[in-house]
Amino acid sequence: MIANEGESLNLAKRMRRGRSSEAMRSMMQETVLETRHLIQPLFVRAMAQSREAISSMPGQYRLNEAQLVQHCQVLFNLGIRAVAIFPVMEAAQKDASGSAALDDEGLIYRAIRSVKQWLPGFIGDCRCGVGSVHIART
Repeated sequence: MIANEGESLNLAKRMRRGRSSEAMRSMMQETVLETRHLIQPLFVRAMAQSREAISSMPGQYRLNEAQLVQHCQVLFNLGIRAVAIFPVMEAAQKDASGSAALDDEGLIYRAIRSVKQWLPGFIGDCRCGVGSVHIART
């Protein structure tokens, strides 16, 4: 029975058919979160000699390009197939239009090419707004 607008259904019993057994619950489950659904944020800096801790984000580091590839290999082996790469640009490279983000030989493209060379099935997304002075901070 469908209630008309302004009326409510006075059900003596709540409908719970879908929750009667584990098999029914798993079949009707709406949300499933698996490792393959995760996207790991990674931060890459061109001139970094060693990984640099990000104080505002415990457990996150700024990596150089070689470390980025190694970290992506570890993630791939764990079942995480996607990353969001956040390049850390030097202040001298930034301008109001973010032109460094479009440089084919710049950090962003080099980082993506390096990862794709070793892990062709890996999905990489890049936050290109970091090349502009009004958005990015180092």
